[in-house]
Amino acid sequence: MHSQKGVVLACLALTLDGWLFIGIAAWLIAEAMGIGLPFWTVTVLIVAVLRGAGFTPAPTGMVGVYEFVTVSTLVLFAVDPAIAVSFALVTHAVIYLPRIVLGACVLLADRAAFAHAITSVMEPLQQL
Repeated sequence: MHSQKGVVLACLALTLDGWLFIGIAAWLIAEAMGIGLPFWTVTVLIVAVLRGAGFTPAPTGMVGVYEFVTVSTLVLFAVDPAIAVSFALVTHAVIYLPRIVLGACVLLADRAAFAHAITSVMEPLQQL
């Protein structure tokens, strides 16, 4: 049995690792697009945008809201708006597509869970 403190520390470490990997991906994308911001600036910026945009009412996956907040923030750093839009679209895809693909694979592997997920969505709709 793990101590609660150990579990909390492990969760914190995994969260920080996740943010760091998102930051690395965003920085590599920024470098490839010619956005000359330092690594830590891009990392903090992208994590702050992800967390901050999550406070705004948005459709699933923050489509549109993420792009707006990212472009608005990058323009403050004198990034060309066209490049900022490209950066926002690519980073959004890099961040969310693996989750969507992995989730679909898990649901397909466990057909019972998939059937339950579909049923739980459809039942309230049928009662309307």
